[in-house]
Amino acid sequence: MRALPLFLACAVLGASPVLLPAQELVTDGGFEQLNGGGGRPNHPILDGGPVSPFVFWGATGNYTSIGTESSLPPPHSGNYDAAFGQVGAPGSLFQILNTNPGQIYVLSFFLGRNGGGSELTNFVEGGAVQTFQAQWNGATVFAANNSGFSGTDPYVPYSINVLATGVTTRLEFIGQNDPGFYFLDDVSVMPLAVPEPATWAAGALTLGLAGVAWRRRRA
Repeated sequence: MRALPLFLACAVLGASPVLLPAQELVTDGGFEQLNGGGGRPNHPILDGGPVSPFVFWGATGNYTSIGTESSLPPPHSGNYDAAFGQVGAPGSLFQILNTNPGQIYVLSFFLGRNGGGSELTNFVEGGAVQTFQAQWNGATVFAANNSGFSGTDPYVPYSINVLATGVTTRLEFIGQNDPGFYFLDDVSVMPLAVPEPATWAAGALTLGLAGVAWRRRRA
């Protein structure tokens, strides 16, 4: 009888799930690969203009910019980040990701801001707009209006579960900050880790055989 717990324990250990290896979908989520030409050299914010200032990111609107170590705040990591300082109309950065339909992914990023005084609440004042959105396949999955940033380190981490419905998905960040800038860095999209189906099946089979063997031994 004392051999039973150890025997079943071995069977349970055999059923331990193995997580699928995670694969990053975003290319250059830290905005380190810059397009050559354009911008203003030695300036804290390099104007991107209608063409994206980043190699692996497309752009819409105008003046999606490059944040540098001279920016306030500086990049969350690396040498550069994406700065959204559009005036009068929003602009965006986007990337087309290869996705698996039905798969849940974890979208994460760091967002900060500066300028526009000390306001830390939603406001539209005198035509001054501060707004930022993250969109997944055209649907808004995150929206902020100058809220949640304070202290000397204004970057706030965000993590959102999103569902892929097609083999490709458009990830887009849209911002407008008339009096200041939003700063985006360290964007990541990773599949939500799930146990391999084969592992669960093997574990269930092992446990079932263990039960059969134990019953025969008792008989």
